[in-house]
Amino acid sequence: MLVGVGLPTVNAVFAGRPGYSVDRLIWNSVWFVLFATVLSVLLGSAIYIAPPEWLGQIPKLEVSAIVVCSWIGVAASGAAGLILGTQRFRLWGAIQFTGSACTLGSALPLISWLHLGLFGAVVAWIGGQLVILVLAVLALASDWRWPPRFDRPLMQETAWFGARANASGLVGTLNFRFDSLLVLYLAGAFVTGLYSVTVLLAQLTFLAPSALSSSVLPMLSGSSRDRAVILTNRTIRLSLAMGLTAALGIGIFGRLLLALFGSQFAQAWLTLLLLLPGVAAYSLCHVTSVYWDSYVRKPHVNLYIAGLSLLIDTVGVMLLVPWLNLAGAGAAASLGYLIAAGLSLTLYIAHSRATLWEACVVRPADIAWLSRTIGATIRQRLFAIVERHPVPSQVAR
Repeated sequence: MLVGVGLPTVNAVFAGRPGYSVDRLIWNSVWFVLFATVLSVLLGSAIYIAPPEWLGQIPKLEVSAIVVCSWIGVAASGAAGLILGTQRFRLWGAIQFTGSACTLGSALPLISWLHLGLFGAVVAWIGGQLVILVLAVLALASDWRWPPRFDRPLMQETAWFGARANASGLVGTLNFRFDSLLVLYLAGAFVTGLYSVTVLLAQLTFLAPSALSSSVLPMLSGSSRDRAVILTNRTIRLSLAMGLTAALGIGIFGRLLLALFGSQFAQAWLTLLLLLPGVAAYSLCHVTSVYWDSYVRKPHVNLYIAGLSLLIDTVGVMLLVPWLNLAGAGAAASLGYLIAAGLSLTLYIAHSRATLWEACVVRPADIAWLSRTIGATIRQRLFAIVERHPVPSQVAR
């Protein structure tokens, strides 16, 4: 993420904007990837030559290889942004599935048969990313225009946008992970293990909202204000409805799910129940973040929201874990998510001039729209081979 300079978000957002041709963005991406290559080589080399006492138990060779080759992932994700930005969702899904299958298919013999361990996993990851990159480049081949060009105004604009988007992503990742490190420091490895599994289960509620927001991102980029607000409102309503439904289901069956990991995980059920309200509310942030990134083009707003959640969570963990142990960590994280979600919704309503009812209360038409969308997608995939003219996607309506 550090060397990625926000390239996937940049391409997905700018590819749908009038005046930003795919050809310009491709060459702009080439220069970003070259920068990422130099940065990744320097970072990887620094890790490899660092004194062993600086790295502790970190496997130097494997980590260095991942960092040095991270430019491949940057290039692949940048190409993905262009494909998604031009709303070729099925194409990217096929490419991503193929790359993931290659990664898993090569990891099995490298790890299980050749006993290469972590090094085998690294090689498998690099191979999968190369497959994705090659397929994505072939998919974009018709959009390339020669000779190469260096578009300084575009690079300056996208670099500033990408830096803010990347910073938001880094803080967002810390928001989901940093509290586990604090719990490890305050309560030890056993409690951290319980908490990590609990967080993993709670964050299953993010799956559907995350998928919806990824589909909406390129649509918002070139939308009019009215269409952007209507589309965002509907996506927020569906995300909240699915997040709350998933949270309810996980809460009901949470004790059974935790028991699958071992009898000692039953004590984490209260923590799971404390986490679920905040996680369900935070599902709307997946959508509002896309609104700020793609339509408004102010990714730093997401930085403020994630930063607030991280700050509240950090302070809460420091105060509550010594007192309430595992439940304190869940309460602190949930409180951070709830307040950040409230701020995110407030800022969105103020900017879009939507009402709370329009933004949050799901209605039968939303369920019907989602059903038609899913049905159309299934029909397209089942009959694409024999149909000469596939049914147009309902998602763009």
